[in-house]
This record gives sequence, C-alpha cells and structure tokens, in this order.
Amino acid sequence: MLAKEPTRVKRGDGVRRLTRVFPAAVLVALAVAATASGAGGGWTAQTTPNPQGGGNLEGGVSCWSETGCIAVGDGGKSGRMLAERWNGTSWTIQKTPGAAWDSPDGISCWSASGCVAVGGVFNFFAARWNGRAWSLQKPVHPHLGARLEAVSCWSARGCAAVGFATDSAGNSSTLAERWNGTSWTVQKSPNPKGGGSLYAASCSSARACIAVGVTNNGRTLAERWDGQTWKLQRTPTTYGGGILYGVSCWSKADCIAVGSNRDTGGRTIVERWNGTSWTLQKTPSPPDGLLSAVSCWSATGCIAVGPPASARGAATGEVWNGSAWTLQNPLSSTFIAQGVSCWLARRCVAVGAEFHGGSYFSTSAELWSGQ
Repeated sequence: MLAKEPTRVKRGDGVRRLTRVFPAAVLVALAVAATASGAGGGWTAQTTPNPQGGGNLEGGVSCWSETGCIAVGDGGKSGRMLAERWNGTSWTIQKTPGAAWDSPDGISCWSASGCVAVGGVFNFFAARWNGRAWSLQKPVHPHLGARLEAVSCWSARGCAAVGFATDSAGNSSTLAERWNGTSWTVQKSPNPKGGGSLYAASCSSARACIAVGVTNNGRTLAERWDGQTWKLQRTPTTYGGGILYGVSCWSKADCIAVGSNRDTGGRTIVERWNGTSWTLQKTPSPPDGLLSAVSCWSATGCIAVGPPASARGAATGEVWNGSAWTLQNPLSSTFIAQGVSCWLARRCVAVGAEFHGGSYFSTSAELWSGQ
C-alpha cells in the first residue's frame, strides 16, 4: 500500500501555503541559514529542476517503486501546477495542464500509470496522470471557499479526497469526495461542534480510510470511512490544542497521524490508531517542532518530516521503529519539508522547498537511506 499513501501537508490554509504559514521573521532566518550545512543523519540532498521564477513541491510526493515517484506543487511566478518525476536517478519537470493558480495540495499514485492530484488556491481542481500525460478532472465544487487538501487512492477506480468548505461567515466545515474511476461525487462528512477542516487522508482499501485535520476550536480531528459512511473519531486532547497535518495507514487497524500542538511553534504530535482508539505517542521534539507529513511501510517503520516552525527551529525528521520515535536530524537547515513517501523499508523521499529570501522559493528533495 506504500504507493497509495498520501504525503502531503497543507493546512490551515495549511502548512502548504508557505508564505501564509511562516511569519516574515521565520523566512528571514531561513534565508540567513542558507549557508548552513546540508542534509545528514541518513539524508542526502537531491538536485531538482525549477521552472522560471522558482517553485516549491508543497503538494507532497507519492512513490510506487524505487524508480518511480511524482511530486507536485506550485510553479513559482506562473502559479501553475508543477509536477516532477523521479526515475531513481534524477528529477525532471512534467508538462501539466491548467491555468494560473492551479496549485496541487495533495497527490496519490497507485502505479506508474496512475496518479491523482487535487487542490487549487483559486481554481478547485483535480488532475490525473495516466503514465503518459496529465489531464484535468472535474471534482464537485460545493461553493466558493471550498478546497481539497489531500487525496488517497487504492486503485484506478477508487480515490478519496478531503478538505474543507468555508461559508460566508468564514466558518469551515469538512469536505469529502470520492472518485470511482469516472467521476467525482461529494460524500456526506460529519463535523465536530463548531465545524472543522480535513488536511490529510490515507486509505488502505475501499472500505478503510482515515482523514485528519483540526476542529474550528483548535483540537485534533479524525474521521473514519468504513465503505459506507464517514464517522467522527475521538482523539486525545493535547496541551494547547493541536492540528494533525499528515496520516499514513498500513492496514485498516493501523495508522499514524502527525502534527503540532500549535499552527506555528509548539511541540510535535504523533497519534496512533489501533483499530479501536487513538492514543498519543511520546516523541522527541526539537525547539518549535512541527511534523507535516508521515509515511509508513509497516507496523515497525514510519518516517515523519516537518518544516521549521519558527525562526528558532529547523527541519524535523523522526523515525518510528515499532516501539519508539527517534530524531533523524539534521535535514538541511533551510529545507521546508512538506511531504514524504517510502517505497521500501528505510527508503524514502522527502520534498518541499528552500527559501532564498523575498518571495523566492526553489524546489527541494532529499533521499533517506535509513542509516
């Protein structure tokens, strides 16, 4: 199920909208740190191409094999959908459809000939990769203010996309849609009291999906799809509230969700679903730690990554071995990690951006060898 894991974090307007998430002081600090040492702790930097004006891979990455990954994001000045493919040796830019501001927030691939990306800053959209080219799809647009944040696919005829819809008063409510191989339809999704937003999803089958996010009063949110309905789940209360940005399931009874106890700053949050209930896990937390994405290959192997959450912070990497989480730092000190995908035990790719000052970002990717 590794290729099906969603790998994206965009949240609230998401960690994904980089310039909205990080205060100016944080971005300045990242620019100053650009001369710091590169990746370490088993991570190696990869060379990624950029369109004119730079870009970022904030939409995450999905891998189906060691020679196949696709990462998506924002094409810099054009604001158009950016997609890059990894062939095991190098990254290349793919030709993509769509207009300006068609920027994906999530991607999920089930094979070399099948991926779906969803998102859109202003244009609500979905796009399909068939192994040769990208084409636009037509998800159902409930109304202005709706946004798809993540997608998870279990086959060519089955994907679940989640996000939120905002009303005229600025209140958000959960949004879920289903792809059946031909068309998208809106699914009824429950809301906690006061409403909420869904930022990530992971499906282990057509009858088992988990979506996570945040309630409008700042608490972690989780919902489960059983093949017929979405149902609210009870999640542990965390100090100061919390947001879940990423989730990865390797079976219907095993999932890991990650996030932070505040939108910027705070401590990392990891929660585990055992098929019956969610429990908090103890994690190491660097200063101002934040985890934005997670990918699991088994019950004894997950890796979670996150961007710096403040001017004091640095990119975070943490590894689960079945019994405990340990730090795998440092990633590049200026790496704004937004997504991660693992295709084998201890072989993972993390993607995001490097900030260079002003409003200029460049694409970035790092490979984790498990060492």
